[in-house]
Amino acid sequence: MAAAAAVLGLGHVVVDHVVWLPAYPTVDSKNNILRSRIQVGGPVPTALVLLARWGLPARFLGVIGDDPDGLRILADLQREGVDPSLVVRRRGLQTGFAHVWVEQGTGRRTVASYRPDRPVQPEELPKTLWDDTRLLHLDGWPGETAVHAAASARAQGIPVSLDAGSVRPDMDRLLPLVDVLTAPERFARDFCRTADVPAAARALLAIGPQTVYLTRDAAGARAWTRAVPPSTEPGTWTQPALDIAPVDTNGAGDTFAGAVLYGTLSGWPVPKTLQAACVAAGLKCTRPGNRDALPALSDVLARLG
Repeated sequence: MAAAAAVLGLGHVVVDHVVWLPAYPTVDSKNNILRSRIQVGGPVPTALVLLARWGLPARFLGVIGDDPDGLRILADLQREGVDPSLVVRRRGLQTGFAHVWVEQGTGRRTVASYRPDRPVQPEELPKTLWDDTRLLHLDGWPGETAVHAAASARAQGIPVSLDAGSVRPDMDRLLPLVDVLTAPERFARDFCRTADVPAAARALLAIGPQTVYLTRDAAGARAWTRAVPPSTEPGTWTQPALDIAPVDTNGAGDTFAGAVLYGTLSGWPVPKTLQAACVAAGLKCTRPGNRDALPALSDVLARLG
């Protein structure tokens, strides 16, 4: 696809220290690690890597330090074909990292993440940011910069997507600027302060997004959209998850969001995009790791109905 179809991603990037444990540990206990790995993660860069592997040019904008983890991230982006030319590298800054505990047998994970204290500021966004950009993808961090970038993209007629893993500062200012929202159901419940997920989804649509995709862990995902005329009610679809034995669920939501972006940019209808995202996330969970576990586009397409 031509360079004009590039996806620009702004967000948090980390080096993950992942360990697999027999079971989730109790407080003050000592536990044997079954295996471990170090990998590059973060919602936005993982989604961009998926897009790059699936044939869509992608660029990443985020902050790293001048430490070995920063070099690891740059090397990963370059190796995966994601343009790192916009990455801000700060002298003396500790690059973001995360400790990830994965439970053997269930694939469930717990994450503790460090975000650098000097993130990208709005005034650091280059004036050429929107050259050859077709879509802006965000994770909501840093909040002020994400809002600024989304407003600027909207002014250029560029759609905005948000992978909202949790409620963050400035989210109430960011959501009105978003066209496509992906998030877990707990985000919808927490942000809208209701246990009624369909009501929360409709409330989110009323705030700004045209389409909302909400993941449901092992139950799959649901989608709502206002982009289905002439009905006055939003279109609604439910997609079950793949029937798999999960090995590692870390990065499943990032993979889901990346597949949603691919379907959106490919002009797929919402039901097909939803199914592809569930398939992609499910296939990712069948293998350990992050980049190593991302599914090929051909494998996802082969499972679509």
